[in-house]
Amino acid sequence: MRVGPLRVGEIPRLVAIVDRPTPPADLLALQTRGVRVIEFRLDAFPGGGAEALSWLSTVAGNAELRRQFALLGTLRDQEPFAHVRLPDFERLVHLVDLIDVEYEAGREKHAIVQCAQRVGCRTLLSSHDFHRTPPEADMQAVFDDGAKLGVDMVKLAVMAESAIEVRRLLALTERNASRKGPLPVSIAMGPAGMISRVIAPLFGSTLTYGYLDQPNAPAQLSVDEIHNELLRFFPDYRADFEQHLAAPRC
Repeated sequence: MRVGPLRVGEIPRLVAIVDRPTPPADLLALQTRGVRVIEFRLDAFPGGGAEALSWLSTVAGNAELRRQFALLGTLRDQEPFAHVRLPDFERLVHLVDLIDVEYEAGREKHAIVQCAQRVGCRTLLSSHDFHRTPPEADMQAVFDDGAKLGVDMVKLAVMAESAIEVRRLLALTERNASRKGPLPVSIAMGPAGMISRVIAPLFGSTLTYGYLDQPNAPAQLSVDEIHNELLRFFPDYRADFEQHLAAPRC
């Protein structure tokens, strides 16, 4: 599957989480650290929603940035985007290649997905549980609902208290990766789940998220830590990274 300039689903793709206005030159430099997807956590930006979207409008117009990265836009239902409404996403889908749609968004998520599909923006349905690893049936329900909605990807981020819970999440990931439907993105949070940031791609997870300055989730690894481990254990990732850096820039 293509997301902006990037093929997703064949090798691990490293996502950098950006939660504040950042100069385009600094964003472009992320490719030397293995980053191929930039997630703009607009709900975490200082200054409020209008300022965050206005800044992204400028960044999204940078042609070189659009050539080098897939851009992911995220608006969680929290300050400064408490009570996110459809008009925010109607602006966002024109600025990015992929949007994050919260599973818990209720009926509004249908309208958000349809809005994105009308303009060719990819969709990622995300579900977060910061307290536990839910029963298998509950996690599978997110994939099933994602398939009914017609989203392109489904993200499960759960809190893992043990290796058994990590294995349970990864087994579910592998089953869904082998089926026709949304591509999986699976993350086990917490110290027990830290290893999932590196090994989940072995089970079919397509994206792995890292922080730039400070963690955005429990026991999250930095982009540099993840990048180094992916270089070590995934030959296809290393080859793609080296080829990308060697490609001529226009």
